[in-house]
Amino acid sequence: NESLNPNFVKAWSGALFVATWQDLNSYHQSSSARSFEVLELPWGANPDKFRPPGESGRARQDHVVAVSTFHDHESMEELLLAAAHTNVRVRHIGAETAKFCNCTSIWSSHQACTPRASLGGKAACSWHDALGRLSDAALVQELQTAKWASALRKFEGFEMVGIEALFCGARPLVYDLPSYRWYSKNALVVSSLLVPGQFFSEVTEYFK
Repeated sequence: NESLNPNFVKAWSGALFVATWQDLNSYHQSSSARSFEVLELPWGANPDKFRPPGESGRARQDHVVAVSTFHDHESMEELLLAAAHTNVRVRHIGAETAKFCNCTSIWSSHQACTPRASLGGKAACSWHDALGRLSDAALVQELQTAKWASALRKFEGFEMVGIEALFCGARPLVYDLPSYRWYSKNALVVSSLLVPGQFFSEVTEYFK
């Protein structure tokens, strides 16, 4: 939107190459400055690595793969609460320092770590598997056996994991933000304006 980004065209017009999440084609058409051309290339994953499992592959499980580091920005707590109430495990890939929690009691600061009667006295984080860093081969195996992959970022984001998930046959979950619109019907789209209770209802419906 040119009104929101008044200096973008000036910066782009003097560049040799631009890498951005912005939709340059639509922006260019609405701009009065036409001193640069846009080459549109589809983002993708390496199909030699990221592909659906063969006939001998393991069956898909009721779990969702999450690749994340910043839990608040990446909706990990909301995802865990919804997943636990539908008995869906969250397979969390990330650095060891990015563990969601280390708790076994109610003394954690996360709502997902509070025991709940609706979960038989367990906390939602009991459905969380911290896998740490994985090789590409191990990541592919996780995506090939998952039903869903979380690409739920609350603002901006390219979300390579969502694309890799599609290549492996898992369904990405994304917010309805402009940078994710190209997913179209290939993803499960969650409203970015949902309050926690509405998020819970919408995502649990997807997981049923």
